Amino acid sequence: TIETDKSKVDFTKGKGISDFKFYPDNPTNEIHRLKFLAKEPSRYYDPCSESSKMSINCLQETNYDREICQEYIDAYKECKRAWTHKMKQDKFNGR
Repeated sequence: TIETDKSKVDFTKGKGISDFKFYPDNPTNEIHRLKFLAKEPSRYYDPCSESSKMSINCLQETNYDREICQEYIDAYKECKRAWTHKMKQDKFNGR
Protein backbone atom coordinates (compact mmCIF):
# COMPACT_ATOMS: atom_id res chain seq x y z
CA THR A 1 0.00 0.00 0.00
CA ILE A 2 1.04 3.58 -0.54
CA GLU A 3 1.15 5.91 2.45
CA THR A 4 -0.44 9.24 1.55
CA ASP A 5 -0.10 10.88 4.98
CA LYS A 6 3.23 12.75 4.86
CA SER A 7 3.42 12.93 8.66
CA LYS A 8 3.77 9.14 8.80
CA VAL A 9 6.67 8.97 6.34
CA ASP A 10 10.29 9.37 7.42
CA PHE A 11 12.05 10.72 4.33
CA THR A 12 15.42 10.72 6.09
CA LYS A 13 15.37 7.17 7.41
CA GLY A 14 18.84 5.68 7.37
CA LYS A 15 20.50 8.74 5.88
CA GLY A 16 23.03 11.14 7.31
CA ILE A 17 23.38 14.75 6.22
CA SER A 18 26.21 13.77 3.86
CA ASP A 19 23.79 11.54 1.92
CA PHE A 20 21.67 14.49 0.83
CA LYS A 21 22.33 16.72 -2.15
CA PHE A 22 20.95 20.21 -2.46
CA TYR A 23 20.96 20.58 -6.24
CA PRO A 24 18.76 19.09 -8.99
CA ASP A 25 21.58 17.70 -11.14
CA ASN A 26 23.24 14.30 -10.81
CA PRO A 27 26.87 14.98 -11.82
CA THR A 28 28.11 11.57 -10.73
CA ASN A 29 25.89 9.76 -13.22
CA GLU A 30 27.92 7.75 -15.74
CA ILE A 31 26.14 9.44 -18.66
CA HIS A 32 27.87 12.74 -17.82
CA ARG A 33 31.32 11.15 -17.96
CA LEU A 34 30.49 9.67 -21.36
CA LYS A 35 29.11 12.97 -22.69
CA PHE A 36 32.19 14.78 -21.40
CA LEU A 37 34.52 12.33 -23.12
CA ALA A 38 32.53 12.46 -26.39
CA LYS A 39 32.39 16.25 -26.66
CA GLU A 40 34.60 18.13 -29.11
CA PRO A 41 37.85 19.43 -27.56
CA SER A 42 36.84 23.09 -27.82
CA ARG A 43 33.33 22.53 -26.39
CA TYR A 44 32.35 23.22 -22.79
CA TYR A 45 30.27 20.63 -20.95
CA ASP A 46 28.51 21.35 -17.68
CA PRO A 47 26.84 18.46 -15.87
CA CYS A 48 25.45 21.01 -13.40
CA SER A 49 23.56 23.02 -15.99
CA GLU A 50 20.25 22.98 -14.11
CA SER A 51 21.90 24.35 -10.97
CA SER A 52 23.67 26.94 -13.08
CA LYS A 53 20.41 28.06 -14.71
CA MET A 54 18.72 28.32 -11.32
CA SER A 55 21.46 30.53 -9.87
CA ILE A 56 21.61 32.74 -12.98
CA ASN A 57 17.82 33.14 -13.05
CA CYS A 58 17.81 34.10 -9.38
CA LEU A 59 20.53 36.69 -9.95
CA GLN A 60 18.69 38.17 -12.92
CA GLU A 61 15.40 38.33 -11.02
CA THR A 62 16.97 40.02 -7.97
CA ASN A 63 19.09 42.57 -9.83
CA TYR A 64 22.23 40.49 -9.17
CA ASP A 65 21.89 40.44 -5.39
CA ARG A 66 24.24 37.60 -4.45
CA GLU A 67 23.09 37.59 -0.84
CA ILE A 68 19.53 36.65 -1.80
CA CYS A 69 20.73 33.98 -4.25
CA GLN A 70 23.51 32.53 -2.11
CA GLU A 71 21.72 29.18 -1.63
CA TYR A 72 21.46 28.71 -5.40
CA ILE A 73 25.10 29.68 -5.86
CA ASP A 74 26.19 27.29 -3.10
CA ALA A 75 24.15 24.47 -4.65
CA TYR A 76 25.87 25.05 -7.99
CA LYS A 77 29.30 25.05 -6.31
CA GLU A 78 28.43 21.84 -4.45
CA CYS A 79 27.37 20.20 -7.72
CA LYS A 80 30.61 21.26 -9.43
CA ARG A 81 32.63 19.90 -6.48
CA ALA A 82 30.86 16.54 -6.80
CA TRP A 83 31.57 16.49 -10.55
CA THR A 84 35.24 17.38 -10.08
CA HIS A 85 35.64 14.78 -7.35
CA LYS A 86 34.04 12.11 -9.58
CA MET A 87 36.26 13.00 -12.54
CA LYS A 88 39.39 12.85 -10.36
CA GLN A 89 38.27 9.49 -8.97
CA ASP A 90 37.69 8.13 -12.47
CA LYS A 91 41.08 9.40 -13.63
CA PHE A 92 42.78 7.85 -10.60
CA ASN A 93 41.01 4.54 -11.20
CA GLY A 94 42.03 4.55 -14.87
CA ARG A 95 38.55 4.96 -16.33
